[in-house]
Amino acid sequence: MLHCKKCVRSHQANWKHAKYPLNEITVKRRELKEKGLKRCKECSETKPLEEFHKRGRGGTRSACKECHGGRFRAPLRMSKRQALRRGHESCTATEGEIEAAFTGFCFVCGVPEIECSKRLCMDHCHQTGRFRGWLCEGCNAAAGYLKDSPQIARILAEYIEQSQKNRSLIKKEKS
Repeated sequence: MLHCKKCVRSHQANWKHAKYPLNEITVKRRELKEKGLKRCKECSETKPLEEFHKRGRGGTRSACKECHGGRFRAPLRMSKRQALRRGHESCTATEGEIEAAFTGFCFVCGVPEIECSKRLCMDHCHQTGRFRGWLCEGCNAAAGYLKDSPQIARILAEYIEQSQKNRSLIKKEKS
């Protein structure tokens, strides 16, 4: 028995909702969206959609602009707590300096935050507490593994460059 696309889609939609009914949260979220409202994940207030930053594919962020703007305070507090626990010097930068330095891109590799699996990390010198910039998780981990030593980083870079030269020589010999 053949059906038109419209009938097939209608049947599939009805079957899906019968098998997997929408939960209350999804229904409430859709009702709010129809009214042009959204609930902030951080402060739990229901606000107009204009109060939320836009996302890449036409959606909006889960936190309102006010709460999202406060994202620079949380890492600073967390950084100070973690520094004390680990025996490091805590970050000495002010909230304004940290916010002004945020571009949305990793300072080292340039990857945008939206492409990172986690938010950018607030990097600072553990000896002096001086804020250095925002890094992606990979670059921040690399800086930690290199013990924040430019000398070790240069040696590692030379090592990698040398191994690439050796690989290209081997390929030429095989040809």
